Amino acid sequence: MSPYYLFKNKMKYWAIPKKELKRLYKQEHKSIYKIAKIFGVSGFKVNYWRRKYKIKRLSYFERHPIPQLTKTQKEYLFGALLGDDALLKKKEEIYPHLQVNHSAKQKDYVSWKYNIWKELVLSRIKKISIKVKGKIYPTYQFHTRAHPEFLDYYNLFYKNKRKRLLKEILNNLIPFSLAIWYMDDGTYIKSRGRAWLATNSFTYQEHLIIQRYFRGKWNLPTTIGTSDSGTHYLKFNTENTIKFLKLIENYIIPCFNYKIEPGRKLLWKRLSPEELNYIKNNYNVESPKLIAQKLQRPLKTIFEVAHRLKLTQPRGGRKYYEKDL
Repeated sequence: MSPYYLFKNKMKYWAIPKKELKRLYKQEHKSIYKIAKIFGVSGFKVNYWRRKYKIKRLSYFERHPIPQLTKTQKEYLFGALLGDDALLKKKEEIYPHLQVNHSAKQKDYVSWKYNIWKELVLSRIKKISIKVKGKIYPTYQFHTRAHPEFLDYYNLFYKNKRKRLLKEILNNLIPFSLAIWYMDDGTYIKSRGRAWLATNSFTYQEHLIIQRYFRGKWNLPTTIGTSDSGTHYLKFNTENTIKFLKLIENYIIPCFNYKIEPGRKLLWKRLSPEELNYIKNNYNVESPKLIAQKLQRPLKTIFEVAHRLKLTQPRGGRKYYEKDL
């Protein structure tokens, strides 16, 4: 009796029902290893019966169907694609994939973005090095699987593989989307209390569209600045910076708190008219420290307000006020 005959008979003895194998493999998308564990046999035997029943082998992607984009992911895309993220599509690909790449200083930000997309990411966050003008910079990146729903965003945001800006894109922005755009491209000049958006990849005409959007949608007038290289960026004055940051501050993650913390110029502007009047009427009769305690404001804010309102202290200055505190 040949070894091959014995082998075939042994396989018949361990036969797996065709319907059961088809259900587990094709419908429930269980792996060969998991099916083998269910029947208490080796994966080799499961594969034997799969081939015997002419059940086509499923790829990883067929066993793990792509989930639909969530509401959060869609809102994310409108902000992040205006910022640093990119949708990439190779010639042989039907659908694009999302790429996220930030400097080593923003590793926490990459991790935050990864948590939004982890169901579509096959590998972990990777650390890579890029060379710019002879210098090497470490960065962290990840990319998602290609997704059919990305195609609509790709066609909306890109023309001839270059990012573009349309009214339709801006009309889909919500505070969460704006916060991502600001975390990607925003700059906060603390000493002047002003926020900028580094929108240098867009044309001047596209900047005019952004300007009209902020004025019409959020009542936030802006100005267009021009860099030495001729590119443009968007600026908020001090008053509108306060309004803009108030709009997005609940969505800013901790590693970007420095982009929303008020500088000296904004500290006093955040006070209410009642608080300003109290400081004005009591600065020369109460200690600045006492006023700060009553208003529950930082002491440096009280001094800043006094300086701007040109208020004076009685003879002896701070020591005179604070000797009894």
